[in-house]
Amino acid sequence: MPTILTNALLSIGFQLVSNFANVVPIPSDMVPSQVEDLQDYRIGGAWPTDLDFFTKRRSMFMIRHGAVWLFNRPDAYLGGGHPGRVAPFRGQPTLTSNQVVELATKTVQQLCKPGALIDWLRPVVRRYREPGDGPELPFYELAWFNVRQGVPTVSVEVDARDGHLGSVSLFDPAFYDLAFAWEMRRRVCVTNSDDAEAAQRLKSEQARRRAFPYPSTNQVLEGIRLWLRLCGALHIEATSATNLASVDWNLSCTYTNHWESGPAIESQVTFTNGTWFTIAGGVPCAYFAADACYVDNWAGRRPEDWFLLEGKIAWHWQELAARLERAMTDRLGIPPELIAVYPRKLKNYEPEFGGRSIRRVLVEWRNGEPEVEHRDGASFVKDPHLGFAAEFDLESGELKAFWLHDPKLIEALGRAQASTQVRSKFRALNAKEERRVAH
Repeated sequence: MPTILTNALLSIGFQLVSNFANVVPIPSDMVPSQVEDLQDYRIGGAWPTDLDFFTKRRSMFMIRHGAVWLFNRPDAYLGGGHPGRVAPFRGQPTLTSNQVVELATKTVQQLCKPGALIDWLRPVVRRYREPGDGPELPFYELAWFNVRQGVPTVSVEVDARDGHLGSVSLFDPAFYDLAFAWEMRRRVCVTNSDDAEAAQRLKSEQARRRAFPYPSTNQVLEGIRLWLRLCGALHIEATSATNLASVDWNLSCTYTNHWESGPAIESQVTFTNGTWFTIAGGVPCAYFAADACYVDNWAGRRPEDWFLLEGKIAWHWQELAARLERAMTDRLGIPPELIAVYPRKLKNYEPEFGGRSIRRVLVEWRNGEPEVEHRDGASFVKDPHLGFAAEFDLESGELKAFWLHDPKLIEALGRAQASTQVRSKFRALNAKEERRVAH
């Protein structure tokens, strides 16, 4: 398990709280700047750099996702208002309701990260009263509801007697600094030397017990050449690390896949930047960008991993799927009747166009659901109904992953690839890319 550099994390936390206090007016004695100002603190949670500060003046700061996520003053009404303690919250307001809304709105806008899209309605304002439908207290709660989610994701308590903010809750990604959250983790999480040595021993052991052989140099060079052709045909922006020197040999191998390619040999080539592709029987049939989302155990991703994939939805997935189908027929030479056998289907939920959401979608072309066979107490999943699949980025329109599953499609691509006409088209599309292989 990684070790947390506590002093480094606390130092970062104090700086984030100071930045927060530059926007939200907080008495200086409620803003911690050193460990001596704290009554207690907590580290860790869903994310190893989660941090909570509890000061000796009983103010509280919670840091999540690279920013102050929640703040409470000890004299906040929401934290201490109840029938037995009404007297401290009585008084005459000096701010009108309009001024309260203006103050809270300005503060929220200043705390929002630059470039974040806010699609909220005006805040819902609640005024508190003394118990038993008594007179109004000079305290307001303002809550902003996220239009897409329909839930309050930001709330602010304002004391209208002097305009101070008693509590601030920022549960919307518009306030997160996810890039800095990862930077925090890089700075304060270190691997124990024993763990590092054990990982190195495991890596060496795995290399000695390699399950599949390495591909040959010629196989890799030919594979890169064919993969670059595929990139040009499918509008894929190939990475700069596409030469032999950029191959990660420990993650590259050859094997036989009887389902997809029969007796033909498949080669998986992985680059040091994380991009990888597969060649089956001399036919490029799979590609995954280094930042592809729907690969490996993607269903087990942590919330922080998904936050990094949020963005503006600027494309309809149907447009990108249709463009891929046209490229497969017009530029790869796969007969359209083979593709038509498989209707397209969105694997995850459909995000709202123009809003902010997880910007990656997985689209499958299939004519049936996977089949599960139970034998000897175990379950075996077969998926003969999947033709091919792709991952799209709905913010940039990029194709992040693509793989053929139906052997008939791989065979059709192989026949088209061998034709003189298609080879000429590939050369025209990829002349520039292919020159990069030699460097």
